[in-house]
Amino acid sequence: MIRRHVLTAVSVMIGAMLLAGIAAQLLSDHAMAQGGQPDAALAPAVDVGGTFTYQGLLQQGGVAFDGSCDVEFRLFDALTVGTQVGATQTKNGQAVSKGRFTSVLDFGANAFNGQARWLEIAARCPSGSGVFTTLSPRQPLTAAPYALSLQPGAVIAGAASAGILNLTNNGPGTGLTVNLAPRGVYVGAASLAGVQVDQSDLGVFVANARNGFLAETARENGVQVNSAVNGLRVLSATGNGVQVDSAGVGVWVDSTTGGGVFVRSAGTVGLQVQSALNGVQVDNATGIGVGVSSAANGVVVNAATGWAGFFNGPVFAKTCTGCAVAAFGINTGAAALAPGDIVAIQGTRPGGATGQPMLMEVDQVTQAGAPVVGVVYGRGEMVTSVGLDGKTATQLVPREGAAQVGDYVHIVIYGPAQVKASALGAAIAVGNRLAVDNVGAARGLKTVDVSGVQVAESAPTIGIALEGLEASKNGLIWVLVNPK
Repeated sequence: MIRRHVLTAVSVMIGAMLLAGIAAQLLSDHAMAQGGQPDAALAPAVDVGGTFTYQGLLQQGGVAFDGSCDVEFRLFDALTVGTQVGATQTKNGQAVSKGRFTSVLDFGANAFNGQARWLEIAARCPSGSGVFTTLSPRQPLTAAPYALSLQPGAVIAGAASAGILNLTNNGPGTGLTVNLAPRGVYVGAASLAGVQVDQSDLGVFVANARNGFLAETARENGVQVNSAVNGLRVLSATGNGVQVDSAGVGVWVDSTTGGGVFVRSAGTVGLQVQSALNGVQVDNATGIGVGVSSAANGVVVNAATGWAGFFNGPVFAKTCTGCAVAAFGINTGAAALAPGDIVAIQGTRPGGATGQPMLMEVDQVTQAGAPVVGVVYGRGEMVTSVGLDGKTATQLVPREGAAQVGDYVHIVIYGPAQVKASALGAAIAVGNRLAVDNVGAARGLKTVDVSGVQVAESAPTIGIALEGLEASKNGLIWVLVNPK
């Protein structure tokens, strides 16, 4: 006669859950490391994986079972019904002693993502007898208390000198991946660097987000990448590609073989720095320092106490409206130089600033025919800053207002600028080439009639009028500066 065994009552006890098991293992390793010999060799880093240990208690007819059972484990995302997560784990011939058993389970690396999980168990005892009995209810898998700091929305706070969260990936993958979020990476306040990447093929990469990277306040650098193929790369952002509200240096890339900062597509601004000593600083890039493929505004720097953009090398702009090329000089004349003054070169001297080989010595034009070099935009100021690498950089930065005698002068040498204009000589109309009169103001180029042909006078010119003298404000008119 075949004897049938029926599980009349089964109770299951959760002895070790997923994150609790991991936390216990980490604590054990930490204790061993502290208690070992000082010269003990460190074991190579090994991934924890997705396995965890489950302990339970099986009773049959109210009595603890002894022998072997076949046990099936299924993981679900709900207490009842729901969706199964991962594959069914079957343990045939599971040893049970006085009702107690231990099984090692693995539902895959992606089974646990911070969302609640329930374990459904079915058993038949002894092994190979009859059908499986599904135990009810499903058992909730709960986390160890410290593991709660890794659940979605959790906040990790502390004062760890080595960093609150450190990611090391010895393989070819990514250190931190954000697939879809309103903000890819958000840094509210950082005393040093908002995000720092010392060395990687790709420093920070955002595929698709509303704001690719946002740093609100950082005492030193919003984004710092010391060495990477691409320093900071954003493929697509519906808002701003990279936004730094306040930092010593908005984005600092020390060395890249690809691009320092690359933004392919942004709905509004490719790179925006609200307030910084230097808006964007790329020290060494064998490719492109800053590249923006498609954006309503390529790069916007609202307030920078240093350079909004400083380029010690060639600059390429495919299309540029309202661009101007400027240089620095020193006022070696006898009076202050105000914005709009036309200046002539008197000589040169060593620059003194980082990447500044020489400075022009300039004075206001006081006679026609003087060697005009440009128009005063404002004054300059020498600023010294120290980077995180300890290197000191001295830079000339533009400032508003007049340049006193001996001051640095910020001069537009090509492009749109407001220029002092004179009513003397020929009338000034849009498109007229402008010469310089004897009091240092722009005037219309004179023409003479030679046998019925209008011939322009042969005189040095400052540029082309973009508006007539009637549109002048405070004696200034817009001119496309292009000294010849």
